Amino acid sequence: MNNLLITNLSTIFGVLGTLFSIIMMIMSKKFIQDDTHEEAELKALNLKETIIHNAQETAFVATWVFLAYLAYELFIIALVRETMQ
Repeated sequence: MNNLLITNLSTIFGVLGTLFSIIMMIMSKKFIQDDTHEEAELKALNLKETIIHNAQETAFVATWVFLAYLAYELFIIALVRETMQ
């Protein structure tokens, strides 16, 4: 039960987290490209770079998972509408 008197708190956190992931992925310019092996090794030597790299990778995965679920839901909605007619 939500004792904070905020309705749909989990939905708010979910939407904000998804938006943050999309913004972070866009700002890091990481759409399809990947780091080279040398760049990944250099980032592993520095704690700050490792944390930034992990956050970028997490944002990348979260954004593509969101897009996959969105595409699935839109497909199901279109399919249900088609079968209802």
